[in-house]
Amino acid sequence: IPIKKVKIIRNIFKKNKKKKSDYFNIIYAGNIGEAQDLKSLISHLNQDKKILRKMIERKIKIMIYGSGSQLFFIKKILEKDKFKKEGLISKVFSYEGLTSREEIFAKFSNADCLLLNLGLYNSLSMVVPTKIFEYCATPLPIIYNASGFTKNFIMGIDGTIHFDKFEPQSFFNAIKKSRNMVVDADKRTKFLKIFDSDLIYKKFAKHLFD
Repeated sequence: IPIKKVKIIRNIFKKNKKKKSDYFNIIYAGNIGEAQDLKSLISHLNQDKKILRKMIERKIKIMIYGSGSQLFFIKKILEKDKFKKEGLISKVFSYEGLTSREEIFAKFSNADCLLLNLGLYNSLSMVVPTKIFEYCATPLPIIYNASGFTKNFIMGIDGTIHFDKFEPQSFFNAIKKSRNMVVDADKRTKFLKIFDSDLIYKKFAKHLFD
């Protein structure tokens, strides 16, 4: 991610004062496909009514922005749940629609935490999603599910907490930890400078032509 883009995101945070809310708001933004596999996370949580009740008691809200191949199934789970007597999962998760990158950064300014989730494919355990760099441009904690090299890479970023998407208790524990987490902005800035894409391209071009 270019450092100039990081500055844009941070300026949006400065301009948009966080609205007061009784809820602890978590945002997931981006593709909602097989690679992200949000369906598995939501499906396993939907089977653990005890954890869902705890999340509702603690006023935890998870808002999903984006689109993709799993969206139909996720919306089906949430809409079907609304007609149930207790209707727990739809009180925690909500689908907020497809939003532009510029708009989503403004949404981030009213969030308390960001969510990243990856599917269990070998290829996904060896790559770093671009989204993590955009998330790191914010001062917000990041809870994430990943494996292999990707898990270890993200683990080294300040303000990140790993969870197991197949274990609702693990997900709930990660949220609880994030509520008390203070993110070190300087450490995030140093991390982002290392991976400044403009600088990387310049160094690569210099290497080719030297």
